[in-house]
Amino acid sequence: MARASGLHSLAVSVPDRVLTNDHWRKNHPRLVADAEEDLWMWKQPDSWDEGSEAFNRAMAPYLKDPFRGARERRVLREGGSSLELETQAARRALAAAGTTAEEIGLLICTSFLPDHRGVGGATYLARELGLRGAAWNVESACTSSLISLQTACSLVATGQYEKVLVVTSCTYSRVAPEDDPIAWGIGDAATAMVVGPVDEGIGLLGSHGVHSGETKGAVAYHLELDGDGKPWYRLRTGKIAADVLRDTSESFLQECTGQALAKAGLELQDIDQFVFNTPLAWYASFCARSLGVDQQQTLSVYPFYANVGPALLGLNLFHAAHWKRFEPGELVLLYSVGSVSSCSAAVVRWGEVALGEVPADTSLERLREIEADTLASYRLGRIDDEVLTPAQRTPEPDRRLHRLVRRYVELAIDEPGIMQLFSRQQQDELWSLPVRARAERFLGTLEKDIGEIFRKQDRAPEVDPMVAAQSLLGIIHWGVTSHRAEGRLSRDEAVEQVAYLALHGLVARPPSYADQVADA
Repeated sequence: MARASGLHSLAVSVPDRVLTNDHWRKNHPRLVADAEEDLWMWKQPDSWDEGSEAFNRAMAPYLKDPFRGARERRVLREGGSSLELETQAARRALAAAGTTAEEIGLLICTSFLPDHRGVGGATYLARELGLRGAAWNVESACTSSLISLQTACSLVATGQYEKVLVVTSCTYSRVAPEDDPIAWGIGDAATAMVVGPVDEGIGLLGSHGVHSGETKGAVAYHLELDGDGKPWYRLRTGKIAADVLRDTSESFLQECTGQALAKAGLELQDIDQFVFNTPLAWYASFCARSLGVDQQQTLSVYPFYANVGPALLGLNLFHAAHWKRFEPGELVLLYSVGSVSSCSAAVVRWGEVALGEVPADTSLERLREIEADTLASYRLGRIDDEVLTPAQRTPEPDRRLHRLVRRYVELAIDEPGIMQLFSRQQQDELWSLPVRARAERFLGTLEKDIGEIFRKQDRAPEVDPMVAAQSLLGIIHWGVTSHRAEGRLSRDEAVEQVAYLALHGLVARPPSYADQVADA
């Protein structure tokens, strides 16, 4: 009988060199200016009806930003290697798990790309760590980390190995020079996991993967001469990259997650947290939209690291665990997409997983500050009418509905206590009977007002007014919170923009789910 297997520890390692967008504005101003005139790769599609609606909506706010939502990247210093990142992450994972090198029966390593042409980095890392067991190279592009985790869990479950060390690194900065705009959205990092037996019911519960051959031609590595005249790899994107990745992302996501849940005997609503690899600034938002889950059930550390390929999933999982987005015993769904390789999803029940050292300047508070600044820069995520075709623009709402939404937005902005009624902290710590009663009265009034307008419009709502009220409140809560965190918008500007978002969510989309679901 197979035994339960899962994570004992999780650790990460990132370079200490941080590049912000100002680095390119200062050192490559012409490159940035040219990119602003002729935006690269992710461009407005010929028709917004093509491909995934969820992907198009999530992508649209970033189309005027030459950096495509990237803010910071951790990159190796000159002479840095994937081996140094892998070694540091591995040692942190071993220390966190209280495991010695002698106890590791197998190392599964992905060096993307390795320091040596044609040879993976597994044996180099094994020698560096003093391991005596087997050392395997596993590569499935950006899905490598999840594939390796599934492989390790299976080998432990069947008793072939007691403890397996999984290490994944990505050093994109070595294959994309600074004078190529592709360098704006990539960075370097490594993750490491110790996998072993866990208590029954904990660990990997089900997984499913598919190949991504449909993305052939999207990305490739070309062997070219570097500045010293030596051959080295260079990352290139194909002309079809944006269209292919946009058109295939939703089907890959839904098939893998659906099958993984089925194998685990679970439903989507059973999952407490979703952790995606996030190769794009909007990828987590797209995944949540596509699956129809609460945006609060996922997160993205893309603002800290940009795209670090196969190390992304581990970084998102590490930070989610560190910030206690889930607790032992809760269910987490993992999903990773890899171009010209594979896509995979796995369901795990989180156990007592020890964590390694946290990278500097990556607090949750700072992430929220960056997100708030980004939201303000892109008009709080608004999809501009000049970006969308007339058929895709938000329908002109009923004037009574417009006035209603604006009134509630003004109330939420002018009276901070209103939003506090529906905060998660308020629910967890201060949800007294008087507070609950006041919140229920507020939501009830909103429901009544929306229902009255629906009746006057002489149309049957797609859902009952209470669901619409909760959805509307969710958008208002998110928009007002972002406005207060950012602080640059005037009161009237904030009212206008948050009201626009709220109307868009209520009128243009089914009110059963908004971009930001109410905490209530």
